Amino acid sequence: MLTEKSFRRCYVNGKKSGIASYSDNSNRVLFFSQSLGSGDGSLDAVRAAGVSLHQFNNSILIPSPDAAGVRSVLPGAVVEFEGSAEYNARVAAAAGSRGGSASCASSSSAPSAASASASEVSTSATVPAEGVELPAVDASECLNTALSAAVGGLAPMVAGAILPAVNNWAAGLVDEAAKAAGASVPAVDLIRVQFPNEIREIEGKAHAQLAKVVNLLNAGINVYLYGPAGTGKTHLCKQAAAALGVPFFSDQKICNEFQITGFVDASGKYQETEFYRAFTRGGLYMLDEFDASDPCAAVVLNLALANGYFTFPGVGRVEAHENFRVIAAGNTIGRGATMEYEGRNCLDGATLDRFAVLPVGYDPEIELVKANNDQDLINFIHEVRRAASVCGVQIIASYRAIANITKMRGMFSAAECLSMLLIKGVEKDQVKMLASECRGCGVWFDALNEIAA
Repeated sequence: MLTEKSFRRCYVNGKKSGIASYSDNSNRVLFFSQSLGSGDGSLDAVRAAGVSLHQFNNSILIPSPDAAGVRSVLPGAVVEFEGSAEYNARVAAAAGSRGGSASCASSSSAPSAASASASEVSTSATVPAEGVELPAVDASECLNTALSAAVGGLAPMVAGAILPAVNNWAAGLVDEAAKAAGASVPAVDLIRVQFPNEIREIEGKAHAQLAKVVNLLNAGINVYLYGPAGTGKTHLCKQAAAALGVPFFSDQKICNEFQITGFVDASGKYQETEFYRAFTRGGLYMLDEFDASDPCAAVVLNLALANGYFTFPGVGRVEAHENFRVIAAGNTIGRGATMEYEGRNCLDGATLDRFAVLPVGYDPEIELVKANNDQDLINFIHEVRRAASVCGVQIIASYRAIANITKMRGMFSAAECLSMLLIKGVEKDQVKMLASECRGCGVWFDALNEIAA
């Protein structure tokens, strides 16, 4: 298990990052490149050059914890370490430049979802909000003025003797103010979606699959997303709808076909469904837990997707709106129940043929955001997932679990947090198996061992 020896924050090519030294029998240095973003050209160049990314949040192994080490994998990179004049100036400039709020992509004036092709989805670096005032570092003029009344012509000499100490003190204030600004102001991530005629911005952290989902939907191809519970499938769908500029509609698993078709009530009035609204008015319709839905309902949905029109009770035949799109989501790939997810149905070939199928796993960048940059917690979560798979223990270590543990850590002990929010009543012998399989050290591993004892 890697043990952290030191950590230095820095900017690399103007973007926040960090360099950490670890030891595990041999010394290692990790350059945390995740803040560059998956679409950053420099990081793409690193991958193209064949440099392997370390398992810890896509960090890169570098030979030394300094600028030279970074430049060994990013030739020509501009590196500014925390505490330097350049670093402080950049933090101060960023603190005063943020203004207004990001605009949401969803708009009634947005063009048709099929009228453009999204070419890029990227996430910008976080920027602190405005309003933070930082003191000046150069105190010579102020010091001379203050001393002149007391010592007259000796003021420059006295000031020169004590000026270095005063400047160091002032620089410390700048650094502390910058740290306070970063700690007290929530970071705002922007996802920029590039279309031929415009760039749309939505707030949030982009999942690695968002670009593919947007491009498939924009081309008129419906999508089936599958993956473990809590991987953010619903949130990803909402972001896709916002990127396309269309309303978002959703249903949980469909227990009968009337949840799709709607029905005429006793007074003769047609009762609309979420599917009807999206189908007739345009929008992104998400059917969650598709693999747990009634197979008959799946056939009804399949007919609507195949024909491009549908006959609704009491309404008659309706052509699908040009901006109608569908995302189905499930925990399995559609081949029936698994050990983790019982009661799942097989999806027939005709149904799956209507969808592009994409896996949705846990995104390391999103995990780190949910954990408030607690890398130790994320390392623990990754190890728990691995150990649970080896031992056959059913534990859902989701984004939600990570976020809830992070929220409650100040109120409860680490063991209490894990018991309530991760272990959740797993049998004691299974917890012992899990703890014995987990390899690592630190507060979270100690807490798991405490629960297993």
